[in-house]
Amino acid sequence: VMVANATTTADTTPPSVAITSPGNGTKLGKSTITVNASASDTGGLSSMKLSIDGVTVASGNTGKLSYKWNTRNVAAGAHTIAVSAQDQAGNAASGSISVSK
Repeated sequence: VMVANATTTADTTPPSVAITSPGNGTKLGKSTITVNASASDTGGLSSMKLSIDGVTVASGNTGKLSYKWNTRNVAAGAHTIAVSAQDQAGNAASGSISVSK
């Protein structure tokens, strides 16, 4: 009797994440800007979240998120845009940029 044992390798690699617009250090005006973020993972994503100043503004699991941010009434000073993602194996990654008004 021959038994073939399959070898499996655990996924320990987190997803890659990026905020594709606006750029880090962007000076905000008094208009609506589009905030875009992306994430990818070879094993697939289970969740993705886009937030501004700690408040979630978009979520999903497709690898791309977009949000139209009306900056007219945004307070002067620094603001943080962040993206986080988790893959099917539970590995997580996050990234952020700072913009100002």
